[in-house]
Amino acid sequence: MVSFIFYLSIILYATSIETVISSTDGSTNTMIRGVPKAGQMYLMLQDEFKCRSTTQIIPISRINDDYCDCSDGSDEPGTSACRQSTFYCPNEGYKGQYVFSSVVNDGICDCCDGSDEWAKPGTCPNTCAVLGAELKKHREEEELNTKLGMEEKNKYIEQAAKSIAEKRDELTANRDEVTSLQASVSSLEEQKKEVEQREQTRRDELSAIKAEADKKAAEEAALLGQNKQQTEEENLQKLLEQEVDGIFPAEDVAAAEPGPSTEHDDDDDEHSSFESVEDSGEAEEEEQEDAQNAEENNALSGQQESTPTPPEPTDALLDSILAEKNKYNEALAQARRELSDMENHIRKTEELLATDFGKNNEFFPLHGQCFDLTAREYTYTVCPFDNAKQAHTSLGKFEKWEPAYTTMVFSNGQQCWGGPKRSIKVNFICGAKNEMISVEEPSKCEYTAKMKTPCVCHDDHSTLLHHENESHLRENYF
Repeated sequence: MVSFIFYLSIILYATSIETVISSTDGSTNTMIRGVPKAGQMYLMLQDEFKCRSTTQIIPISRINDDYCDCSDGSDEPGTSACRQSTFYCPNEGYKGQYVFSSVVNDGICDCCDGSDEWAKPGTCPNTCAVLGAELKKHREEEELNTKLGMEEKNKYIEQAAKSIAEKRDELTANRDEVTSLQASVSSLEEQKKEVEQREQTRRDELSAIKAEADKKAAEEAALLGQNKQQTEEENLQKLLEQEVDGIFPAEDVAAAEPGPSTEHDDDDDEHSSFESVEDSGEAEEEEQEDAQNAEENNALSGQQESTPTPPEPTDALLDSILAEKNKYNEALAQARRELSDMENHIRKTEELLATDFGKNNEFFPLHGQCFDLTAREYTYTVCPFDNAKQAHTSLGKFEKWEPAYTTMVFSNGQQCWGGPKRSIKVNFICGAKNEMISVEEPSKCEYTAKMKTPCVCHDDHSTLLHHENESHLRENYF
């Protein structure tokens, strides 16, 4: 309280006295050109001036004498003597600004109030009122924008709180469901195992039945082989007997027996007759043999075709067991799919709940959304908490927040030819709705974007706009 009263007394004193400082035009002045009011108040109470960035100390009267006494030029804010010095434009009705002192009195109007061309009064028209009106309109729009943004942000926070609570309840229910699904899978596996055991038992029984049938068939085949051999031997014996009878029939043999002969010619005739009979018997014998062989072959072929082949065993009980097994296979596959899907859903929900959505989870509603902006020849897409792209080229995955939840960093994008992997930083500014407003590439394959969002609006933002402080423009003369 004491310091405030002391500072207030200094201000009142400074505004009530007339401090005369020499100027280059030989006149006297109660102000120091190129210095903000706060700096003037301080300087008017001093007899000496300490150069801002050096240890030099000069008399207060040497300020703005058009000569650089300080090596940093801080003693010439109101003249163009020192190029490295700066001149402050009051710009009443608008907002103060600094320009380099080298432009003072150069004939060009750099300050809207014309104060930088003080050597020739009237050279520059005062446009501060017009600029001030535009600034006021802009600030009013920004204040309204901020107000709407804050209302939307509060909705985001309420929505996030509700959604996160629902997600946590859902996660608990899903974990219980996983336990139930795991029990169901285990039960189905046990039932399937029991059916498979019954299947194996029945297959063993059928194998034994088939083995017995095969054995019986083999025995029948062996017996059939013996009968076949006996038949063949009997047929062969008959064939031999027929062949003998065909060659030497009884009447021919009797006729061929030797008897009394009176003439030699008769013997020759009888010999010729016997040879003719013999030739005829051999031809007849061959025909009978061929016919008999054909009959035997047909008989043997018929016997082979009629030999029974044991059929492949079919079983209604086995078919029933296999149908039951297939039923359990389908039910088990379905249960496993449901379990896998639920486990994946739980994993994603856990990742979602572990994500940093801001101090009050105000960025939660942006999750799952994407925002586009066409700049130059490309369409840029930013999906908060996921990825960013330039058309089909990856600019990276979401990696981290920069301090104060004002910048999202996306990194490890597609490799840039002859450069680094692509990346982008998305800077958020207050806005009534979510929209990307600009994308730049300040260095090769390293991008920056600006995006409006209610998420970064604050109650004090409107106050800062309404009471813009000049301290960020003020040189330190204290």
